Amino acid sequence: IDIKMPRQAAVLDLMHHIYIAQKNWRALEDIFPAMRKAKVLSNVEFEALEVLLACEKMQAQSVQSKSLLIAERLPALQTLWKSYSRSVQKRPAVIAAYAQALVENYQDQEAEIIVRKALANTWYEPLVSLYGRLQVKEIHNQIRTLEGWLKNNPQDPTLLLSMGRVMLRNQQWELAREYFQRSLNLQKSMEASMELSNLMERLGEHQRANEYYRLSVELAGQHQEPNKG
Repeated sequence: IDIKMPRQAAVLDLMHHIYIAQKNWRALEDIFPAMRKAKVLSNVEFEALEVLLACEKMQAQSVQSKSLLIAERLPALQTLWKSYSRSVQKRPAVIAAYAQALVENYQDQEAEIIVRKALANTWYEPLVSLYGRLQVKEIHNQIRTLEGWLKNNPQDPTLLLSMGRVMLRNQQWELAREYFQRSLNLQKSMEASMELSNLMERLGEHQRANEYYRLSVELAGQHQEPNKG
């Protein structure tokens, strides 16, 4: 009887928990194939871990890429992206990590294509939020894309917030205000109230700016409370 396998599985499981606690992603990646062979986790847990490792690796690559010349950054990020399996590339969280890495390295044009295609397949809130922060040259195409999504998702607070941000970049202050307000009415979010506070300040409405600022501080406090203890 091979007693080595169950023992090995137990050791691998222990190591995997230690590495996660230490955020030692490289070591975790090293033992990942052995963990899979020993069936340390369920299939669902393995998939979640694979996604986590892919996201962490992309974030690390993003930091590394910042030391490269601008022209070298996109190829470096694309090389890592292409090394992922097709199933990992389809996971919205991994796509979001890739798009975020592109944005951090001034590759907003590339990120726009990635995010737009991903959202055509799967509606994923972090990607919707990211789309509104993209600094693309063709802002009118970006607005048209958002308008198309709004037809199907008129009550989506994150989408309305993104639309407000793009309108702000396009210097359409009243439309930006309207979208931020609609977003805030649907969902009390710190981000929407902060955007409104900044916009009111810019428009010289200081009292309203202060009201929205107080609301955003209040919402930030509520957001942190569940983490106590």
